[in-house]
Amino acid sequence: MDRERLEELLTGLLDDQLSSSERAELEQELQQSETARHLLESYRARSQGLKSLPTESLSEPEKAATKNRIVSTPASARNVSSLWWILGSVAACAAFFYSSYLLGPTSGAETWKLYLSDTGIATRQHSHPQQFVLSPASEEIRTLESETLNGLVTQGSATVVLECDGGTHEGQQLILRLSLDFDGDQQFELVQQTDPFLIDSFPGHEIVVGRFPPIPAEFQGRPLLGAVKLEFRGASLSGDGLNLQFRPEHSHLTLPVRASEVL
Repeated sequence: MDRERLEELLTGLLDDQLSSSERAELEQELQQSETARHLLESYRARSQGLKSLPTESLSEPEKAATKNRIVSTPASARNVSSLWWILGSVAACAAFFYSSYLLGPTSGAETWKLYLSDTGIATRQHSHPQQFVLSPASEEIRTLESETLNGLVTQGSATVVLECDGGTHEGQQLILRLSLDFDGDQQFELVQQTDPFLIDSFPGHEIVVGRFPPIPAEFQGRPLLGAVKLEFRGASLSGDGLNLQFRPEHSHLTLPVRASEVL
């Protein structure tokens, strides 16, 4: 079975949209192919990781205010002004997101998104895709570190989204380690590590979503006034190793931190 067909069936399985014949086709492939089984595990882990990422939504007061506005508007006026109301809403949203971009996370934000590159962790997106390779020859560990941050640790877990390619070699794994320096003394008081990620043996980058353990209660509510360090370590590497790609829109570290500085 080719890669395109396998991905189509796996996506249908996770979305519960396979017919009985398609399900039988996929089950046969999973029985025969270890690579297909690894890819299914990767898809499931990716799906769970993406579901666990924080989402933005309207507060209950905002929902109620919008509903009252609609109900209180006469039907005739609604028809005449519907286009202007939509355009006004779009403009208001654009203004909101633009101001959010300039000012950084608001005081009510419970997560802080930082962006990964081949040289470090930044508070703003970089412009172009970047990458580096974890070589199998030296069991290399690559480290990315941020500048000094200023925030308040909240409840939740840190997550990482990036893209990784191991070529056609099976059994290669990636391990992520996160370290937090709370007081800026270059000593990392909290260190967390993910379970190993098994990278598929199909050519091309796959999205890897890593979720670290929840922040321990003893660190919640504590100021974060130092740097954050993210380490990448390969396991059972072969061939050319693991190629890690950092695209501005796809590679980020999300911390359970309420940012207090103006970015």
